[in-house]
Amino acid sequence: MNPAIELFRGIGAFMVMNSHYAHFLSSDRGVMNFFWTGVYLFFVITGFLFAKTILFKDVDVFPYAVRRFFRIYPLYLFSLIIYYLITQDHPNKPFLLIKHIFFLNTVSYSPRKALFFNAAYWSLPVEIEFYAFVPLLVYATRRLGMKFLLSLFPIFFAIKFLLALLSNPDSPVPNTAYVLAHHLPGLMPEFTIGIILYVVYEKFLYGTWPLSSWHLLLIFMLGMVVLFSLSTFFVVYGYEGINTCIAANAFYTTGCSFAYALILLPFTLFSNGKNPRSYRLFFVSGSISYGTYLFHNIFPRMTDLVGIHIM
Repeated sequence: MNPAIELFRGIGAFMVMNSHYAHFLSSDRGVMNFFWTGVYLFFVITGFLFAKTILFKDVDVFPYAVRRFFRIYPLYLFSLIIYYLITQDHPNKPFLLIKHIFFLNTVSYSPRKALFFNAAYWSLPVEIEFYAFVPLLVYATRRLGMKFLLSLFPIFFAIKFLLALLSNPDSPVPNTAYVLAHHLPGLMPEFTIGIILYVVYEKFLYGTWPLSSWHLLLIFMLGMVVLFSLSTFFVVYGYEGINTCIAANAFYTTGCSFAYALILLPFTLFSNGKNPRSYRLFFVSGSISYGTYLFHNIFPRMTDLVGIHIM
């Protein structure tokens, strides 16, 4: 495992946690609120990690599914039980628990249902959908070649734009396009950026494309400039600004994913092949990232339960 990937897993979890804690520090929208985009850093990392399998390997579906199940589900189920116990009673609470057990909490993408137990849970169905899609991508790549896979990428982006064009983000009852925009059909470009990142990483790593330390620095700086611009847009205009502009509604999170990929690339190249002991903290960061992502909302839930409002 590349140490930089493990480091950025932890960074992504830390970002999401801080976005959910931001209201404890200030009622005004700030950079910490923008950290909700750390979810899309996770999507990029997932695409990067599965790219080698998609591009160069075959998948034995049953062992693959078992590994994915035990990677995601046991800790998720344990966290769900805890959130169920500390969430205030509601007539639909048992029904919503069943939906969460089967990752159906975002099928209608009602925020009340999707975020009822834990705001972080909305992204897990998307990850599961991508895991299910990977064997299909592997099959298509083996049978139809790399060019077919590359031809799919612009289609993914076109679908994302079409869903944004047809969705109704301001409606209390989301339409089908809005729901799909929050599932794999609308979020495949974010995973695609991770796949492309891996291809570029391989090209640079094995010298197919010449690269110097200055190039890495420029790539990193470009990523930071893009990320700073997008965060400034969000701080100034908020979700309303994103939803009222079709281009932003379609590709704001894609832009964030692109920025994260640019920032990731120099780190993955620099840390590749180094002694893992030198990066022990990076691996610790990665090992606690999933738990941090799942459990960090326990504190806000507990404050709601006992009626404490810090701000």
